[in-house]
Amino acid sequence: MENTGDSKALFAGIGIGAVSVGVLSLLAKKFCCTSQEVEKALEAPIEGDIKKILVCGSGMMTPSLIQYLMRKKNYVITIASNILEDAKAIADEYPGRAHSCYLDVSNEEATKELVEQNDIVISFIPPFLHPKIFKACADAKRNLVTASYISEEMMTYDEQAKKDGLIFLNECGLDPGIDIMSTMKIKDEVEAQGGKITKYESWCGGLPCAEDSDNPLGYKFSWDPKAVFKTSRNQATFLKDGEVINIQPDDLLSEGTRVKDYVKALNLEGYPNRDSLAFKEAFGFKDAKTFVRGTIRYGGFRIIMRALHQIGITEAVQEIDQSKIKTLRALTESFAEGIDAKVEDYTEQLNSASITDEEDQKLISKLLQKIDNKDNIVDIINSWKFFELLNPDRNIEESWKTPLDALSAISLEKMSYGEGERDFVIMKHIFEIETAEGEKKTLHSTMLATGDKVGSGGLTVMAKTVGFAAGAAVNLILEGKIKAKGVLSPKTPEFYNQILPILEEDNITLVEEEV
Repeated sequence: MENTGDSKALFAGIGIGAVSVGVLSLLAKKFCCTSQEVEKALEAPIEGDIKKILVCGSGMMTPSLIQYLMRKKNYVITIASNILEDAKAIADEYPGRAHSCYLDVSNEEATKELVEQNDIVISFIPPFLHPKIFKACADAKRNLVTASYISEEMMTYDEQAKKDGLIFLNECGLDPGIDIMSTMKIKDEVEAQGGKITKYESWCGGLPCAEDSDNPLGYKFSWDPKAVFKTSRNQATFLKDGEVINIQPDDLLSEGTRVKDYVKALNLEGYPNRDSLAFKEAFGFKDAKTFVRGTIRYGGFRIIMRALHQIGITEAVQEIDQSKIKTLRALTESFAEGIDAKVEDYTEQLNSASITDEEDQKLISKLLQKIDNKDNIVDIINSWKFFELLNPDRNIEESWKTPLDALSAISLEKMSYGEGERDFVIMKHIFEIETAEGEKKTLHSTMLATGDKVGSGGLTVMAKTVGFAAGAAVNLILEGKIKAKGVLSPKTPEFYNQILPILEEDNITLVEEEV
């Protein structure tokens, strides 16, 4: 139940000099901020019927979302996070209109209380925590937006949301999000004209611009490093020429990966994402004999990543015994236990990689026996050097509970975007269409976009596409322009016919062309 009327009255009739401590405390409680921040808020240029927005999470996508929402002069935003200094840093960019507070979503009562104080909630926290926000929003009867895939647990709130007239919108970012909306727009247009789609492929990748892809993976992080490593080792299921293809996790980066020549100047490759068949059903592609959704990376990614998986450094369950393993070198040595050194089998490659230390040679020769790629050994060795796996002076930090924790920390340190660097997004949908008259044609829908240079005050294109898509949806919901209720994906005309044109105003668009 909204309470914007009371809030508006509180702001409208109070002069700064006359504000009492009691009123400041009341306002601070209502807006989850300090009394000093409220004084700034009373001076801020807030116009119209005030809407209070709660943003849960202070990660890499949050600043772009806040920037987009701040275009509306009547929004007051609270950024809640378990990393308070990050939330505060974002909020400080908008004094008086954005505030920060600590949030531990495992505290059910505190989460609900915070949700109740706002008109709508945006959850940009890790997806496995979304159900806690779902519950708080359901209990407090508040609308919710996320950029994450709908999980089975999230879907359990569908009936209650419909009953209470709530919108729990998910999958409203880039991928998922813009990919779904642009896909469904074309599908619905084809079918409205009596045609059918017999083949569908959708590929998307967020990458550094080519000139900035200066590391063994050709990748830099604009989102959680752990997610990048984990998603490159998922089982994948898709449909090809009427046959269901299952790719096991250990094979995803070998038999599951193919060259993608979508941009002539770039060396790209792609591998399928998880269960494409679930989306085939959800999207209603009943006539498609080929249906696959996948991830794009620069060429060579699969070789380096697969080797990291095979030696064990991406292990996310087995914890590091920190009573015995004190350095990255010691951790790497633990992966080679029980394997005999065979330096003589790799002499040429070791020399090419400038590995001269005898102990390093022995360790590397053991690790090389765990990988099945025999053609790119020098590149693989150099990648291990890059990630400091041979470094006896790099200590294991207490927070690195698993090998993946260690690799993710090193990756974030060495593979984040630096000053002056830009990111790049490629999205490619391929439709094979049979018209009502029996004519066959192929349609491509393509996005190629680059972000602003880091340090320029601009945004990465990944953050922009995710934050602006979610922000556009929030605006539409607050304006009463979304009528659907329940746990939703933006796959219907009500969403894509409104959100896609809004995004085009910020040059976020896909180009459609027959080929």
